[in-house]
Amino acid sequence: MECVSDVAVGQTEKAGTVMAYGPTLETFLEHYGYKMDDIRSVRTLAKDDYTVQLGKATWDNYTVILSVKNGESEALYKKQQPLRLVIPGAKSGKWTYSVIKMEFELN
Repeated sequence: MECVSDVAVGQTEKAGTVMAYGPTLETFLEHYGYKMDDIRSVRTLAKDDYTVQLGKATWDNYTVILSVKNGESEALYKKQQPLRLVIPGAKSGKWTYSVIKMEFELN
């Protein structure tokens, strides 16, 4: 899949600055034959049970990156694996690391 790279700056020191690298949510869905208009919401679940529900307003206003690396060459830190969802420009509370499951609600 085609990947993008972007920097996201969190609102808190804990969130920090993230170098995201991976496919966009749109690219990921297209790989499986779906379009963004086919999706009503996306729910991510992390290893620590943190969940985030994203809707159309998020992907209409921001690029959602399914980050598989920190930048183009550095692997995700162990606590962030296997996937990190990063949304540059959006509140860092919508970002999720250690994503183990994504649920898609179709229109």
